[in-house]
Amino acid sequence: MDKLFYTPGELALLTRVATKTIYRLLIDGKIPGAFKFAGSWRIDREIFHAYLKNQATPKAKDRLSSTDNRHGL
Repeated sequence: MDKLFYTPGELALLTRVATKTIYRLLIDGKIPGAFKFAGSWRIDREIFHAYLKNQATPKAKDRLSSTDNRHGL
């Protein structure tokens, strides 16, 4: 079963941002799909990835949504 949520540490590794920065963004309400459960932050994977796709530049969006095999393998 795939995980439904990221922890702040996992999100920091994924985005290559310091964990402290992730916590600051969580506290400021700037990470969509984030909530506290039993005192610990969790970030909904689907909501966060949808947010990233919407924030990407048009060229990056093409790369994110592309399903073609660029290497022809």
